[in-house]
Amino acid sequence: MIETGTLETMAEIGIALTGFTGVVSVLEDRPRVGWAGPDRVLLVALLIWSLIAAIFGVLPGVLVKAGLEPHQTWRLATLIFAVVNCSTLSWFVSAVLGVGLGEFRSFERWSIRIGVPGAVLLTIFQITSVFGPVSSSAPLVYHLSVFWFLGVAALAFSFMLFPRDAA
Repeated sequence: MIETGTLETMAEIGIALTGFTGVVSVLEDRPRVGWAGPDRVLLVALLIWSLIAAIFGVLPGVLVKAGLEPHQTWRLATLIFAVVNCSTLSWFVSAVLGVGLGEFRSFERWSIRIGVPGAVLLTIFQITSVFGPVSSSAPLVYHLSVFWFLGVAALAFSFMLFPRDAA
Protein backbone atom coordinates (compact mmCIF):
# COMPACT_ATOMS: atom_id res chain seq x y z
CA MET A 1 0.00 0.00 0.00
CA ILE A 2 1.20 3.52 -0.71
CA GLU A 3 0.61 6.63 1.34
CA THR A 4 -1.30 9.23 -0.65
CA GLY A 5 -2.36 11.61 2.12
CA THR A 6 0.05 14.36 1.09
CA LEU A 7 -1.00 14.07 -2.54
CA GLU A 8 -4.67 14.21 -1.62
CA THR A 9 -4.02 17.40 0.34
CA MET A 10 -2.25 18.87 -2.69
CA ALA A 11 -5.24 17.84 -4.83
CA GLU A 12 -7.56 19.70 -2.46
CA ILE A 13 -5.38 22.80 -2.71
CA GLY A 14 -5.48 22.51 -6.51
CA ILE A 15 -9.28 22.37 -6.45
CA ALA A 16 -9.37 25.37 -4.10
CA LEU A 17 -7.12 27.36 -6.46
CA THR A 18 -9.41 26.50 -9.35
CA GLY A 19 -12.43 27.69 -7.36
CA PHE A 20 -10.76 30.90 -6.25
CA THR A 21 -9.77 31.55 -9.85
CA GLY A 22 -13.40 31.35 -10.87
CA VAL A 23 -14.42 33.77 -8.14
CA VAL A 24 -11.66 36.26 -8.95
CA SER A 25 -12.28 36.09 -12.69
CA VAL A 26 -15.99 36.78 -12.20
CA LEU A 27 -15.50 39.57 -9.67
CA GLU A 28 -12.52 41.16 -11.42
CA ASP A 29 -13.40 44.48 -13.00
CA ARG A 30 -12.22 43.99 -16.59
CA PRO A 31 -12.77 46.31 -19.52
CA ARG A 32 -15.39 45.35 -22.11
CA VAL A 33 -12.85 43.19 -24.01
CA GLY A 34 -12.53 40.92 -20.97
CA TRP A 35 -9.60 38.59 -20.52
CA ALA A 36 -7.21 39.16 -23.41
CA GLY A 37 -3.50 38.81 -24.16
CA PRO A 38 -1.28 38.02 -21.20
CA ASP A 39 -4.18 37.95 -18.74
CA ARG A 40 -5.95 35.28 -20.79
CA VAL A 41 -2.78 33.16 -21.06
CA LEU A 42 -2.22 33.36 -17.30
CA LEU A 43 -5.88 32.64 -16.51
CA VAL A 44 -5.99 29.55 -18.74
CA ALA A 45 -2.57 28.43 -17.45
CA LEU A 46 -3.75 28.82 -13.86
CA LEU A 47 -6.84 26.72 -14.51
CA ILE A 48 -4.82 24.04 -16.32
CA TRP A 49 -2.04 23.91 -13.72
CA SER A 50 -4.37 23.77 -10.72
CA LEU A 51 -6.50 21.05 -12.35
CA ILE A 52 -3.35 19.07 -13.18
CA ALA A 53 -2.30 19.27 -9.52
CA ALA A 54 -5.76 18.11 -8.46
CA ILE A 55 -5.94 15.23 -10.94
CA PHE A 56 -2.42 13.99 -10.34
CA GLY A 57 -2.92 14.34 -6.59
CA VAL A 58 -5.45 11.51 -6.72
CA LEU A 59 -4.06 9.43 -9.62
CA PRO A 60 -1.76 7.14 -7.56
CA GLY A 61 -4.65 6.21 -5.27
CA VAL A 62 -6.80 5.37 -8.28
CA LEU A 63 -4.04 3.23 -9.81
CA VAL A 64 -3.55 1.31 -6.55
CA LYS A 65 -7.28 0.68 -6.31
CA ALA A 66 -7.10 -0.60 -9.91
CA GLY A 67 -4.71 -3.29 -8.68
CA LEU A 68 -1.24 -2.03 -9.59
CA GLU A 69 1.72 -2.71 -7.33
CA PRO A 70 3.29 0.36 -5.66
CA HIS A 71 6.40 0.44 -7.90
CA GLN A 72 4.21 0.09 -11.01
CA THR A 73 1.88 2.79 -9.72
CA TRP A 74 4.65 5.35 -9.27
CA ARG A 75 6.31 4.59 -12.58
CA LEU A 76 3.06 4.68 -14.58
CA ALA A 77 1.77 7.80 -12.83
CA THR A 78 5.09 9.57 -13.35
CA LEU A 79 5.16 8.58 -17.02
CA ILE A 80 1.65 9.94 -17.56
CA PHE A 81 2.65 13.08 -15.66
CA ALA A 82 5.71 13.53 -17.91
CA VAL A 83 3.54 13.37 -21.02
CA VAL A 84 1.07 15.89 -19.59
CA ASN A 85 3.93 18.11 -18.43
CA CYS A 86 5.45 18.13 -21.95
CA SER A 87 2.07 18.93 -23.50
CA THR A 88 1.34 21.71 -21.04
CA LEU A 89 4.80 23.18 -21.43
CA SER A 90 4.46 23.17 -25.22
CA TRP A 91 1.08 24.89 -25.02
CA PHE A 92 2.33 27.50 -22.55
CA VAL A 93 5.43 28.41 -24.56
CA SER A 94 3.39 28.72 -27.78
CA ALA A 95 0.74 30.81 -25.98
CA VAL A 96 3.35 33.15 -24.50
CA LEU A 97 5.11 33.52 -27.86
CA GLY A 98 1.74 34.06 -29.56
CA VAL A 99 1.00 36.99 -27.28
CA GLY A 100 4.61 38.18 -27.21
CA LEU A 101 6.87 38.03 -24.19
CA GLY A 102 7.12 41.82 -24.20
CA GLU A 103 3.39 42.09 -23.46
CA PHE A 104 3.87 40.54 -20.02
CA ARG A 105 4.83 42.65 -17.02
CA SER A 106 8.45 42.45 -15.85
CA PHE A 107 7.73 40.20 -12.84
CA GLU A 108 5.69 37.92 -15.11
CA ARG A 109 8.53 37.75 -17.65
CA TRP A 110 11.10 36.72 -15.07
CA SER A 111 8.71 34.09 -13.76
CA ILE A 112 8.34 32.73 -17.30
CA ARG A 113 12.12 32.79 -17.85
CA ILE A 114 12.65 30.77 -14.66
CA GLY A 115 9.53 28.62 -14.88
CA VAL A 116 9.98 27.27 -18.40
CA PRO A 117 13.51 25.90 -17.80
CA GLY A 118 12.28 24.60 -14.44
CA ALA A 119 9.47 22.71 -16.16
CA VAL A 120 11.93 21.28 -18.70
CA LEU A 121 14.17 20.12 -15.84
CA LEU A 122 11.15 18.60 -14.08
CA THR A 123 10.27 16.68 -17.27
CA ILE A 124 13.83 15.34 -17.43
CA PHE A 125 13.56 14.22 -13.80
CA GLN A 126 10.23 12.54 -14.53
CA ILE A 127 11.52 10.65 -17.56
CA THR A 128 14.73 9.67 -15.77
CA SER A 129 12.81 8.38 -12.76
CA VAL A 130 10.67 6.19 -15.03
CA PHE A 131 13.29 4.87 -17.45
CA GLY A 132 16.53 5.49 -15.59
CA PRO A 133 18.47 3.12 -13.35
CA VAL A 134 17.06 4.72 -10.19
CA SER A 135 13.35 4.15 -10.64
CA SER A 136 12.97 4.16 -6.85
CA SER A 137 13.06 7.97 -7.10
CA ALA A 138 9.69 8.00 -8.90
CA PRO A 139 7.61 8.71 -5.73
CA LEU A 140 9.83 11.66 -4.80
CA VAL A 141 9.80 13.07 -8.32
CA TYR A 142 6.04 12.57 -8.51
CA HIS A 143 5.44 14.49 -5.28
CA LEU A 144 7.81 17.22 -6.48
CA SER A 145 5.88 17.41 -9.76
CA VAL A 146 2.52 17.92 -8.06
CA PHE A 147 4.11 20.50 -5.76
CA TRP A 148 5.63 22.28 -8.80
CA PHE A 149 2.24 22.58 -10.49
CA LEU A 150 0.68 23.90 -7.29
CA GLY A 151 3.47 26.44 -7.02
CA VAL A 152 3.17 27.77 -10.57
CA ALA A 153 -0.63 27.84 -10.23
CA ALA A 154 -0.34 29.85 -7.01
CA LEU A 155 2.12 32.21 -8.69
CA ALA A 156 -0.22 32.72 -11.65
CA PHE A 157 -3.06 33.31 -9.17
CA SER A 158 -1.02 36.00 -7.42
CA PHE A 159 -0.48 37.70 -10.79
CA MET A 160 -4.25 37.92 -11.23
CA LEU A 161 -4.48 39.96 -8.05
CA PHE A 162 -2.31 42.77 -9.45
CA PRO A 163 -4.34 44.89 -11.87
CA ARG A 164 -2.77 45.58 -15.24
CA ASP A 165 -2.37 49.25 -16.06
CA ALA A 166 -4.90 50.48 -18.60
CA ALA A 167 -3.19 51.32 -21.87
